[in-house]
Amino acid sequence: MQCTVLGAGVSGLSAAVLLLREGHAVRIVAERRTPHTTSDVPAAFFFPYGVAPSPRARRWVRASFLAFSRLADRDGTGVARRGASAVVATAGEARWWLEAMGRRVPEPGQGAASGGVRVRFPSFVVDVRRYLPWLEACVLRLGGRFDERRVTAFADVDGDVIVNCTGLGAAELAGDRQLVPARGQIVRVAGVGVDEVRVDERDPAAPVYVVPRGDDCIVGGTFEPGRRDLSPDPQQRAAILARAARFVPEVAGARVIEDRVGLRPQRPVPRVELEPAPPTGRPVVHDYGHGGAGVTLSWGCALEVRDLVRRAARAAPRPHAASMGP
Repeated sequence: MQCTVLGAGVSGLSAAVLLLREGHAVRIVAERRTPHTTSDVPAAFFFPYGVAPSPRARRWVRASFLAFSRLADRDGTGVARRGASAVVATAGEARWWLEAMGRRVPEPGQGAASGGVRVRFPSFVVDVRRYLPWLEACVLRLGGRFDERRVTAFADVDGDVIVNCTGLGAAELAGDRQLVPARGQIVRVAGVGVDEVRVDERDPAAPVYVVPRGDDCIVGGTFEPGRRDLSPDPQQRAAILARAARFVPEVAGARVIEDRVGLRPQRPVPRVELEPAPPTGRPVVHDYGHGGAGVTLSWGCALEVRDLVRRAARAAPRPHAASMGP
């Protein structure tokens, strides 16, 4: 089948790779490519931030965890194994994703932290400066093509099936009123001598995370639904660094390299589904609305996209014998 993937962020690129491996012809249509996508902004470590527990979410986390485990063993991907620790309000709220990763939940009293519970788990730091170009190279090597332009309607593109990975663009393109921007500001600092990822998730509006990447460290962050301002806020920078230094003392006095701001495509639940008969008459597979867990869920959702395209292919009308030629 001819698959047209809309969007060249981590979701679109991951889906394109799997569809190409499946034998489909794939063209990615996107207004922006790396390093100018939303996926180029985040700290990008493996952690299901803001994901509501469900059997589907568990499958997505498990599949992505296994995929990143394989990628971490390959040179040039930008994926590195890192130990991680997270302070959560209760061990119960971390149970579903810890078990999806094959980890045990702490027994009562274990991992106690002030006002919460500390859980430890294996994670991956995904350096998007290397990972997104690596994904693009995979697409091209497998025979995929890129078309850089803005799409305002599904009718603007051809293809037997459309895969909608447009992130925030889906609010207009798919008419999704549940999709909102959630502003996130992070600070990139020089290395602070921390070897593991550290997360404090107890305050959803002001998450704290320290993510070492080797040559630098990402410190975050903010979560501001409905705010679209992409200008870095100096007061927020000071607050981010102060919170992080209280949580990880090594951050205190770190040399700031830059501030970065992005808009997460936030939705109550990520939309990964097949729309078999939209107005265009062609099936559309949606894959967007992952909020702050786009990288973490990318491969699991891409696998579901692949399966939905298979379903669309089975449902496609077959040509009549008279039109098949000799």
